[in-house]
Amino acid sequence: MWPFKKVTAASPTTVVPAPAMVAKAKTNADIRTSGRRFAHGECSGCIDQHQFSEKLGALGLEVEERNYSITVSEFECLTFEFEWDTDDLVSIEGTAATGAVLRTNISRLHEVLTRGGIRHWIEITDDVQNRLEYLHHQWPDEDCAQHVDCC
Repeated sequence: MWPFKKVTAASPTTVVPAPAMVAKAKTNADIRTSGRRFAHGECSGCIDQHQFSEKLGALGLEVEERNYSITVSEFECLTFEFEWDTDDLVSIEGTAATGAVLRTNISRLHEVLTRGGIRHWIEITDDVQNRLEYLHHQWPDEDCAQHVDCC
């Protein structure tokens, strides 16, 4: 049985997934993210990417530098993303299969960034974006106000 149905009225080349396939795709996506935990955050006032990578290494993290990003290779999946036009604000993105793994990784990252005097905030959320934990160091009060359990 063909999993797609052709739509001939609008255009002979338009193909749309059959409803059963869409439902199955949603189910598969839900299975892939169910139970996963996610980390989001920012570092502020950072130096350029190469110097930041060296600083993280000197602070004891195993890192791999890539175009516009630094991956913390000792963690399951954690990356610092650099914008091409600024070194001032760096995004932190990460994920892990369980909350325990991510919480351990983020706690270690928070400790390293704090020890290095790097201003940052990091939150851990579940697969439906409920906040589970929030960590920060020297983050400005006005930004803190938007994070309920911050200060």
